[in-house]
Order: sequence, then C-alpha cells, then structure tokens
Amino acid sequence: MLETFRKLDFLFISYLLVGAVLVTGCLGGSDEPDKRAAMGIVGPSRDLTMRQDFPFSEKVTSGSVEGLSLSLLNAPEGITIDSSGVVSGSPVQTGSFKMKVLARNGDSLDSKTFNVTVGGDPLVAEAWHIENRGQRNFSASGGLSGFDIKVKPVHEQGITGSNVTIVVADEGLEIAHEDLSANILSGRSKDYSAGSLGFSDPTNPATSGDHGTSVAGIIGAVGWNNLGSRGVAPDVNLVGYNFLRSDQSVPFLLDQASEPSGDSFAAFNQSYGFSFMGFVGVGPGDVDPDYIDQFAFGFFNHRGGKGSLYVRSAGNSYGISNPAAFNTPLPFAGETSLNINSNVYADNSNPWVVVVGATRASGIKSSYSSAGSNLWVSAPGGEFGVNEPAIMTVDQMGCDVGYSNSEATRNIFEGGSPENPDCNYTSRFNGTSSAAPNVSGVVALILEANPDLTARQVKHILALTASQVDPLAAAETRTVGGQNYVLEQGWVTNAAGRSFHNFYGFGQVNAQAAVAMARSFGALPQIQSLVDAKGTCADTIPFCVDDDWKYENVGPAAAIPFGNTGVTSVIPVTENLVVEAVQVRISATHPRPMDLGIELTSPSGTKSILLNSRSALEDQVNLNDEILLSNAFFGESSAGNWTIRVVDTVNGTLVGGGASNGTFQSWDINVFGHAAN
Repeated sequence: MLETFRKLDFLFISYLLVGAVLVTGCLGGSDEPDKRAAMGIVGPSRDLTMRQDFPFSEKVTSGSVEGLSLSLLNAPEGITIDSSGVVSGSPVQTGSFKMKVLARNGDSLDSKTFNVTVGGDPLVAEAWHIENRGQRNFSASGGLSGFDIKVKPVHEQGITGSNVTIVVADEGLEIAHEDLSANILSGRSKDYSAGSLGFSDPTNPATSGDHGTSVAGIIGAVGWNNLGSRGVAPDVNLVGYNFLRSDQSVPFLLDQASEPSGDSFAAFNQSYGFSFMGFVGVGPGDVDPDYIDQFAFGFFNHRGGKGSLYVRSAGNSYGISNPAAFNTPLPFAGETSLNINSNVYADNSNPWVVVVGATRASGIKSSYSSAGSNLWVSAPGGEFGVNEPAIMTVDQMGCDVGYSNSEATRNIFEGGSPENPDCNYTSRFNGTSSAAPNVSGVVALILEANPDLTARQVKHILALTASQVDPLAAAETRTVGGQNYVLEQGWVTNAAGRSFHNFYGFGQVNAQAAVAMARSFGALPQIQSLVDAKGTCADTIPFCVDDDWKYENVGPAAAIPFGNTGVTSVIPVTENLVVEAVQVRISATHPRPMDLGIELTSPSGTKSILLNSRSALEDQVNLNDEILLSNAFFGESSAGNWTIRVVDTVNGTLVGGGASNGTFQSWDINVFGHAAN
C-alpha cells in the first residue's frame, strides 16, 4: 500500500485568488475570450511531508481542473503534477522546498506555495547495494548500473522490516549510535565479554572500528532520519550479542544458538569464521557437536516453531598469496595463490545455515570471497574502497575512533571529510561480512511481508528467487597428466532446472522477487534425512550430529593415483527424496592435502566439486570423517547411485623429499529433503 504523508489540520474553507480577471461588458454581452481565473482551483497552502526514494501522492487541487494547465516550480527532483492536480513521484533530493503549484487558464493564473519537507538519508546516494547507478562510493571507479539486491522497489511498497528482529552476533554493537539507536530493542542485547549470559550493553570499547556496528548498519540503519545511509531493512529491530569478544566457550556458543528469547528472533547474522588453514570439524579440538545441534534446534523451534535463520559469511580466503604457513615453493607450477574452501568449516557445512558469498559493484565475485559447494546465495560485499567501491555503512561515532577516524586515508570520504565531518560513517566496509547482513536485511523484509513463514520456507525463497550473476563465468581448468582438469566449474544447471555456482550459490539475493514470492508461498512437505536416529538428542532437535548415517562405504582403502581418473566409489540410495541438501563424510590421508580435489556426482549426472584442488589446506591435515556439504543438487531425486571421485592433481615428490601419495579410506552420504509427490 502506498504511504502518503499529510497534515490533517487544514480545511478547504478559503481560497486565495491570484491573477483573477473580472470580465464585464455591455448588456448585450462580449466577444472577448473567456479569461476567468482558475477561481481557487489550487487548494490552500499547507505543509507536505515526503520521504526520499519513497512514493508520494496527494491531490492539491479542488473542483474541476478541466481545461487548466498545471505545473510546478521549485519541486524536489522526481516530483511532478498530473492533469488532475495530483502531485506524485519519489523524491530524490532531501531538504526543505517552497514548491509552487501553478494553474493557468489562458492568461489567468492561480498559484499556491507549499512548504515541502523531504526526509531522507544523505549518504544513501553512495549505497550501491541499495540501488546501483554506477556510483563510485568515493573510490576510483564505479559499478554496474542495475547490479544491486533490488531492495528499493520493496521499500516503495512500504515493506521496511517492521516488527522483525535480527540478532547481530559479532564483536559489539554501539547501541547509542545516532543512526542505529532508534532500531535497537532495549534490554535485549548481551555483553558476553562480561562473562555473563544476562542482558547487558554490547558496545565495543575498542577504538579501531567495531565490526558488529558496521554490520548492523547494513542490516538496519534507520531510514529517512536525515542521517547517514539506510539499512536494507530500515525499520527492523536490532539486538547485539558481542559473542566474538567472549572466550567463545561452549555455554556462549549454545546461548547464541538456543537463547530462549530467540522465540522472537527471525535471524542471527554471523559475519565471522575461522582463519585456520585446515579442516575445522566436529569433535574434540574442533566445534562442539552440541553447538551444531543447536543450529537445528533454532532453525526448527524459534519463533514459536517457525524457526530462526543463521546467516553466515562464506569467508574471505580466496586467492591467498603463498602464505608462509605452507612449504615453499608451491607445488603448482606457475601459481602464486591458494584458496581456503568455505566448506572446510563445520559451522558452514551443516544445512541449517545460509552461507553467503560476496559480489563487487561491477557484477562479479569479490576478489576475496571464499568459494564452495556449501554456498546458498551471494550478496554485495564490495572491494576495498580504493580502486573499486566498498560498502557504505555506519562506523563508531567520533573521529578519534572507528574505521573512518582522523588518520584514515583510504579514500577522500574517510578521516573527517565534508560529507562525513564527525567520522560516524565509513565507505570502506567490505568482505563476506558485508554480504551476510545484506541477506539478513532481506530476510527481515520477507518476514514482514509474510510473518507466518518458517525458516525453511524463507531459505527456499532465497534460493528460488536469486538472480544469476556473472552468467559467462567460465570453468577454471589446469592440465593434469596431460588432460584438462576442472578446478572450479562455471554455472551448472542440475536435473531439477536449478542453476548453481560455487562462487555464488544460487545467485545474488533479490529482495523484490523474494518478497513477491513470500506473500503466497505454500507449505513445504515435512523434511526427512537418511539417518537412523540414536535418540541422544533432545526431542526438540530433529537431526542430531550423533545420528547414524545409513549409507556408508568403508573400503577397502584405495591408493589415490595421480591424474584425472582418480579413485571413485559408489553408494546406491534407495529412498526417493526431493533433495534440499547433501552431506558427505569422508576420510582420506595425504601428506600434501592441497593436492586433492573431491567431487560428487548425483544419480541424475550433476557434478558438484566439494573440495577444490589448489586449496590452502596445510600439510599433514588429514581428512578424518570430515563433513562437506553441497547445495548443487537442490530439487533432484536422491534415488540411485551417488559417485564420489578423489583426484590427486600434483605428481612427484614433496618439497624436502618424500612421496606424495594418498589413500582414500571411506565415505558416507546423507540427504536432507522431502518426499516426492
């Protein structure tokens, strides 16, 4: 419903006549043309209140305007008047205007001046993720016009995230920030650094920038308050958990995932990950299995049984330049960089999270964004704000703190520029840390449009409405044993007609399409999994890490030969589920695991690369029941033969001597999905 803003204290009881011409003549009449004035056709002067980039429509005339010529002077850009006397449009400019309405009838004129106030956000013009017009956001170059998340049309419908709550689980949240405070729920945030699970102020005392504050600005900076920029969901409720400033012990992990007050939380934004260059699995020394189970708990139980989403960053480890952690020189001739696959972390390889990759303003993957078959969607993350735009968002307040402090020099906006005199905003926030909150904001828009949706329905909507980006992205290949080997595929369309890419998941999130689908999205069949439940989890957790996987292939162990053929193994699945996600649990050894590539092919013939060769796995990091996730088979049938292939792409001895042979030991498969109709 279009929203109009008007004062209700005026009465159409008097009219000012301007330029009225009284025509008199002889008793016999006159042949003079009718030059009567508009006769008060323009109503009385009054104040008009508008919102920047928001539809406005109000009739300012009374009576018949037939035959009159209507026009405007000094109107905000984007505002016009039609022949019926309706002033309308979406104003681009902000500020105060003395707008004059002119009504002409021949030589006669009636006019009125209206005081127009347009509330807005002065920095939203640089927010290319909100609306990409090719702007530079204070960097050296601009982006691709039209490449954004299509959130402006949703705001124009009056959908702004109202009555939806998002938790920012991060290192802090400046709850007194001028562009956030109105959206922060009082008494609901937590300061984990205090060693307590109780509600308290999560404001970060650090002075070098607060990651959580900037993340929160992308989700829900207050809209149309004449300050800063604008959030994706500018009327959302925000809660801060400064989880990253705690010791990250198990109680804090579980509290974040299963907080009882989470009944009202639509999503947890988790713009963080690991930097370890190896597998972070489930078990001793890795992620506590209870934590992974709590993702399932929240996904199915929060919001009165509708569930919360966990929106996570894919990682910023694509193209690491020859890190010192590895033996040098690299075993790959002519190559100088490695990639940490997003799939190697247990947090990101379970089906209850929405893993988000980053895109740049020019329409392709951000240079740093980690790839993986576990990605669900992508969203703007930008580059570094120097040569290409980063993301405009809030910063810690004051020029003595924050990313945009008085010492910042990355671009002309930082450090107290005329556009940012108090250094309360930054134009250089980036990373998959920026991409995830874009998606969290869209989740808020979806759930305002239809608050009855479950977390699983919202997750499906994000995938089904995502926009394919970088459509010509080519596969990345290398020569292995005299043959081409595909390190990363391009876009792959599976047997269900769903297109997927390890850089982008199902594509860039599309708020406009998602909200439209959300209004009438139907119920989903009950979700199932190919496990034998052990009963070790609470009844409220439908899927448990300790459940027994029914489909296993335990050997015998096989050597992994060098070359494209690799070693393959098949597991036949008899259940016919419509696939929503597939997990593989694999064990293998290799003295240089970065040599290995792991692929899974479905019964329908769709191939998904679960782990790319040329990865940044450290030497001597074996795969011990490591779980990898793929979303590439979404919508396919689970019934039939699933084939895994493990390829060794580098021949020869290790740096410093020793053979580079590996052994494939075992693998299991688990499918999450629902019964076919």
